[in-house]
Amino acid sequence: MREQKAVADATVRRGYRKGWTNEQFLARQCAKLQEELAEIVQCVNVSGNRDIALHTAITYAGSVARKYFDDHDYWIWQSTITRKRKERIAQLKKEIADCQVVLFNMADAIGEITGEPFDLVGAAVEKAMADVERGIRGKKG
Repeated sequence: MREQKAVADATVRRGYRKGWTNEQFLARQCAKLQEELAEIVQCVNVSGNRDIALHTAITYAGSVARKYFDDHDYWIWQSTITRKRKERIAQLKKEIADCQVVLFNMADAIGEITGEPFDLVGAAVEKAMADVERGIRGKKG
């Protein structure tokens, strides 16, 4: 939990939580995750020697997600996690854990490919800390 909190705190210091409700922040993180997935796909041949439709779809979805993530006005809305909150939060926890399982498996595979261990959690903390100085992408003013 210490590393998770360090990443979250760095995200706050970077400015990405300022002005957003927790629900809006969660929704924006969905777009951010899709954007990052599209960048991962640029490094991995997901289609092999077959049709590149999957690669194209993930990449396109990433470009759309980036556009909306950076569009401040798109995210101005009321909280939507109020109804059936406990059930939705429980499901959300399961789904983000599923995402983390995938990322841990990818990190392990990278370690096997390179012969060097890859500490994904440590790398995330390092990245988040380095990003604080960069501030918010595309911020005006």
